[in-house]
This record gives sequence, C-alpha cells and structure tokens, in this order.
Amino acid sequence: MDTALTITDLLAFWGAIISTILGTIKILEFIRDRARIIVRAVDNQRVFPKETAYGDKLYIRITAANRGRRPIVVTTAFLAVPLKLRAHHNATHMICMDPTTAKAAVTLGEGQSHMYMMLQDGLDIDRDKFVAGVCDATGKTYYSVCYLKRVIRLGRIKNH
Repeated sequence: MDTALTITDLLAFWGAIISTILGTIKILEFIRDRARIIVRAVDNQRVFPKETAYGDKLYIRITAANRGRRPIVVTTAFLAVPLKLRAHHNATHMICMDPTTAKAAVTLGEGQSHMYMMLQDGLDIDRDKFVAGVCDATGKTYYSVCYLKRVIRLGRIKNH
C-alpha cells in the first residue's frame, strides 16, 4: 500500500489552506466594512444665545454618528413613544421636523455625525424612557439603546 503524497494531493492541501485563509479575510472585511450608526439622545438641551431661531426652549438632541467605513444616507430621526403614551400623543413615533437640522437626507461619511434638534416642550416622556432612532435610505433603523432596553423602555415588558 503506497502512502506517499502525490503532487495532486499537495496541491489540493495547499488550495484548501489558501482558500480558508482568503475566506476568513473576506469575512473579516465584511464585518469591518458594514454600516455602524451610533445614535445618542440627550434631553433638556438649551441653545445659547437665546436670540437664535431656537429661542429659550428645551430640546432633545439626537445625534447620529457613522462609525463604519462606508458612507450612509440618514433620512429620518425620531423618538419612539412608549405604549402608555401612544393614545395621548396619537402616534407610535415622533419624527424630528426641525427645519434647521432635519434635512431631507444627510450623507454621513466615515467618522461624520449629524445632530437633530427636537422640541421637548409638551412631551411627557421620562428621561429613562427615551428611545431615539434614525432610519437610513435602505430602510434599516438604528436605535439609541439595545433591543432589550428598547422593549423595557417602550413598555412592552414590565420593569420591576
């Protein structure tokens, strides 16, 4: 019984190793290059000086930052309304419509961010109930908190 490796066996072995390495590199590139949008919401913000178009009112600042390597087009910024307040506000989401910061579509390149201002006066949402989000041009939604916190904050699960 001949157990010596032939040139065909060595080439097959070499091809398997190289293709595995290249496949791993492509998977890592895909993970590195995917869209990563970080969304932050901060309430009780005032604009200074008071003589600007914003005046002396309280605002919620929603910031969308692109931490990925590819540019992404952000079309909408919003606040999700908790279940107990949906009847009061007659909505599931409140879209940011500030004429200065809520442009039709904003292209965020690598490392860029955009700030949206939303009037806070009249909103009955507690600070720990804020769930902000942005939508991109493909319809994908990015939120300011992870899924479990989002479910708890919006009242779909009771938080004891």
